[in-house]
Amino acid sequence: MEVSETDSELSQPQDDPVSVQQIIGEIKALEKELTEIQEVCGHTKYTVKNSQDSSSKCFSLRKICDSCNLDLGYPSRDEVDKWANS
Repeated sequence: MEVSETDSELSQPQDDPVSVQQIIGEIKALEKELTEIQEVCGHTKYTVKNSQDSSSKCFSLRKICDSCNLDLGYPSRDEVDKWANS
């Protein structure tokens, strides 16, 4: 298999650690902002969704807040039945 110059250039890490650190800082700031929004949200409306668990990469039915997208936990049996029949 031949590797072209463009392929090898694309696979090389960027030589600009300042921009990488800047991006990491921005991600942390946005995650903090999201957490603050979720903490003050009233979670008055939610939807049952088939959602991927970030730790295990498995999918399961979860109640997700419509406003802030926070995982509110597992739905009740009645909520699962309504979701299945919708």
